[in-house]
Amino acid sequence: MEATLATIFSTVILAMTIFTIVKALNIAYKRNEITIRKFIVIASSSIMVGIALSFLLFYTYQNLFDYFL
Repeated sequence: MEATLATIFSTVILAMTIFTIVKALNIAYKRNEITIRKFIVIASSSIMVGIALSFLLFYTYQNLFDYFL
C-alpha cells in the first residue's frame, strides 16, 4: 500500500516534469530552433524514460518498504 502511494506521487512529479520538457520543446520547434525529427525523438524518448522510471520506482519502493518496515 505504501509503495503504491509513493509511486503515484513520484509518477505525478515525473509527469509534470515531462509535460514541461515537451512544452519547452514545442516552443523551440515553433521558433524553428529544432527540427521536427529532433522534436519527436527527444519528446518520445523523454516519455519512454518517464514510463520506465515509473515502473522501476514501484519495485524500488516496494523493496525498500519491505526491507525497512
